[in-house]
Amino acid sequence: MLTPELLTDQDFAFVDSDFVNVSVAQRTVRSSNGSASTLYDVMYTMRVYLNLHLALIKGFDEIEARVTDHADPRLGYFTDDKSPEGVSSSVTSFISRVRTTLTDARKKSELANTRVKVSSYLDDQTVAGIGSGRINEENYELFLPNVDVAKNSWVETEASSRVIDISSASRSAKKSFEEYSLHLSEITKNSARRIPSNFLPSVELDQILNDTTASSPKIISESAKQKYKPCDIMVNIRSLSEQQFLNLAAKRQYFLDLVFYRIKVPKLKSSFGFQNRTEFQNLCSRVKDMTLTLTNGQFTAGKDSIRISNPNPFPMLYTLEQHSIINQAFTVTKVSSGRILPKSSTTVTGKVDFGNKSESRSYTLTGIRDLPVKNGSSRIMDCVSIPASRKISYESIKLEAFAEQSGDTVVVNTKNVPDFVDAVKIERKEKYSETYEILASVQPNTPYVDQQIVEYTNYIYCIRFISGGCEVLEKITVPITVLEKKREILEIDFNVSLANSSANGSLITHTIQVDESRTTTVAGSLQGEIVSSGLSDKFDEERENNKSQISVTSRYKITRVDLETGAMVTIPTLYSPGPITVSFNGDPTHSYKYIVKLLAVNTASVSYLTVVQREDVKTGSGYKFRYRKWRSSGIKRTESLPSQQQIVRNSLEEGVEIGGVGEQKTLDVSPTIKRPEISDLTVQQDVVNRTNYLTWTVDGDTTEIDHFLVLGEYSGSERVIGTASRNKFDSESPYTYGDQRLANLLGEVKYRVILVERGMQFKQPAGPVVISIDQSVPERTLLRSNA
Repeated sequence: MLTPELLTDQDFAFVDSDFVNVSVAQRTVRSSNGSASTLYDVMYTMRVYLNLHLALIKGFDEIEARVTDHADPRLGYFTDDKSPEGVSSSVTSFISRVRTTLTDARKKSELANTRVKVSSYLDDQTVAGIGSGRINEENYELFLPNVDVAKNSWVETEASSRVIDISSASRSAKKSFEEYSLHLSEITKNSARRIPSNFLPSVELDQILNDTTASSPKIISESAKQKYKPCDIMVNIRSLSEQQFLNLAAKRQYFLDLVFYRIKVPKLKSSFGFQNRTEFQNLCSRVKDMTLTLTNGQFTAGKDSIRISNPNPFPMLYTLEQHSIINQAFTVTKVSSGRILPKSSTTVTGKVDFGNKSESRSYTLTGIRDLPVKNGSSRIMDCVSIPASRKISYESIKLEAFAEQSGDTVVVNTKNVPDFVDAVKIERKEKYSETYEILASVQPNTPYVDQQIVEYTNYIYCIRFISGGCEVLEKITVPITVLEKKREILEIDFNVSLANSSANGSLITHTIQVDESRTTTVAGSLQGEIVSSGLSDKFDEERENNKSQISVTSRYKITRVDLETGAMVTIPTLYSPGPITVSFNGDPTHSYKYIVKLLAVNTASVSYLTVVQREDVKTGSGYKFRYRKWRSSGIKRTESLPSQQQIVRNSLEEGVEIGGVGEQKTLDVSPTIKRPEISDLTVQQDVVNRTNYLTWTVDGDTTEIDHFLVLGEYSGSERVIGTASRNKFDSESPYTYGDQRLANLLGEVKYRVILVERGMQFKQPAGPVVISIDQSVPERTLLRSNA
């Protein structure tokens, strides 16, 4: 009987959802002309649960394992000959053609096969008992082996994951890096040889690194008879070229066909599909961790030297990144990437010439096996750090606080507030008052707007810094005199809108459109009629008397506020209405607010008219002439006719800035680049390789990412189990992290992932995703009394 005609019966075999392990051996060969090429030997290891006793009792002595793609053959009922004789021949030959086509199709779709003896998985005593008939179909269950089955009886009491104080943990992680140069990748590795003995993580950071609220897992065990025995069957495919290997690894799905033979005749077949491409992708990250050895620039009088060692018997690809604080800004820089041969090392030179320990910096290493197929592996394998030469003294930082009148309000702001400050308390009193009144408590470096002010009043603002409910550092007092509040310029109204927003790296460009509308006054209409009629000299007195109502000059002052940091910058240039382009260096993921203030002034009020009487020395006749003098400290009062450049640039602009009043409007600008966010977090269990694979994608700008924290929870305890880099080895694949610490544990394992931005700013955790194993031996393999 031929294989395609076999009946399918899975009572003799079954598999788990993940039952395949792929391993690859690489070797270099040289041709006769001396050129080198790489050949690949692939081995599929299939873990199959077999009812061996029953199979041998039924007479099945061999099992053939075939790896195949199950390509469906296409066969027409009739041949190309449509004559009566051809149709008759097609009908009579159809059965034989089907048999031949199916046999050929099986051979073409089959990648490789192997045969194993059923008796090789059983002990000699059992084989002899079945051969003698002492063990038969009626009583074989009595002779099944006993196995110990472990179960976790611990039941989770809380349905939701614990809440993490993200803000406090971020500040603590940042301080740990600044003071000790400890990257979280290094802290989570618990490397005693690198972490200073005096390092104590804050309560908030320790809450993430190690949750001590765990309860011990409650494991119970029992004994049961195992009906289906786990058996590993290996199928080899040898000497593949690189292209053949690529074709094999790219195939999404293959099938394992188990054909049971009785005296060399196939009698029964079971078939199971598996995700072939996923197995090869996971293979790339199943490696031993590469290590880093660092010699810093203090000893070499130059750049840092980093040695990368590969302990694996196959070549590895690596990426080395530097995390540092340069010019008070957190940076992540790719130092090097490349290939390391098996059991060897390479030395990389850093890009920055630190020369001493003046800057904290860490180096993180990610790696993947060098195969023609890649995945999105981003697990950080090792991390080494160089601490700064001294701890940062927050008391030495020059705190700044200032108050500025803006129309009807006073804006109070702070700068350079250290991270350990939780809040800034703002108080106010009049100059000669003895007590302060509390106005508000705001976040550090965040502006506060005081709207309850009185004209021509001297105020003193007191800024206090709070940490943990207690006042720290020295308070700062800022005096300010409130002048006139805004006056309405009825002739002018304006609107602001965002015309364009773009970013090129850290250079951000915003174009603000200021549209202005004016109401014509009676005096203005009169001025127009006089000028158009050519009678200006006849109405000098009327024009002089009404000059304050004829023309209004407007300019716009712009203040930009970074809504993430609270930093406020007032642009010194005064702008005319229309499109206003502002370019600056900043963070394109931040939101900004623009305060656009109208400075409007009657044009005549920035100058005055002077009449001078002179006498002609020749005739003795007297005459008068007049000239305009501009109200500006930059123009000498003896000049009768200032230059046009001085009038426009110095006098008019300065006069408007000093005397101009008007309303202000605000414009909110969303981030030019979307902040990164984790999405599509999943977890997949690989029982054979004792690994849980987490995958996720990121929406937004990945250049803002420093790294990822991977949190694992088991038996009520959650802690960071590893870190992942922002770089991955296959840009088209999702981020991948393989965890072996919590793999194959009995009970429920939860994973969450925290995205950490540059500057050690934590995002809210993504997840959880759950893997659950009820017991150590699959229930389906056991023989139960009530079955």
